[in-house]
Amino acid sequence: MIIQESFVDARGRARHRFSRECPVCGATMPGYRPLLLGDVDQISKSLPEHNLFFFDRVSPGNLQLARRSRAQGALVFFEPSGIGDEEMFVECVRVAHVLKYSHERLSDLDAPLKGSTVELEIETQGERGLRFRTRKGARIGAWHSLAALEAPSVVDTAGSGDWCTAGLMERIGSHRNAVAALGDIEEIKEALRFGQALAALNCGYEGARGLMYVATRSAVLKTVEKLLADEVAKLPTSRTSEPDASKPCVVCSSVLEAAHG
Repeated sequence: MIIQESFVDARGRARHRFSRECPVCGATMPGYRPLLLGDVDQISKSLPEHNLFFFDRVSPGNLQLARRSRAQGALVFFEPSGIGDEEMFVECVRVAHVLKYSHERLSDLDAPLKGSTVELEIETQGERGLRFRTRKGARIGAWHSLAALEAPSVVDTAGSGDWCTAGLMERIGSHRNAVAALGDIEEIKEALRFGQALAALNCGYEGARGLMYVATRSAVLKTVEKLLADEVAKLPTSRTSEPDASKPCVVCSSVLEAAHG
């Protein structure tokens, strides 16, 4: 569990930072626990039929699940925030069809990507937008750039990259053969533009999932259409409440009890 604190910097810009310390009771929240290799068989057998597998952590368990999904014909999407174990990172890239990463966190991947055959590589560039290129075997295509869409309002940018990913997966994953769809540059541009529109809308709300808490799917899709058509796009204002420090921190207490239980 991660706590997000939103604030406005000296220049009046919306900013955020993350912490594992509860703002109510001060307890340290549980950290990430990687999937154990011993659990892979059971999880793999219980997975429903799927055409897309997403992972963002470099770990043996995730790598094995990704390999099994790919072997069954699923499109594998890898979005790392760091390299960690470089040898395992290379293996994760090798099993992926799509690699998406932030320039701010991973700016030099020439060595890890040497000889890579990942079909679609996406590099996000913050306010500048993103760029992508495709590969077909040993042939690497040129970079294609997409400028960022202007957000109707900016309250918090947290989670915007995740919304862009979700939009891309929604559009590409809707194809009967999602892997084959990666060979169409215009299809990729359209899917990424859809993801950028979702990211822009989410900037108007607090929290990485702010948009999904205040609007229905149909309302979001209608607003995305307006945004992509350069029309005025507005959504309801989000509502937030301050924590009551006088009351027991039920969430933290239950989480910590389960973690140490």
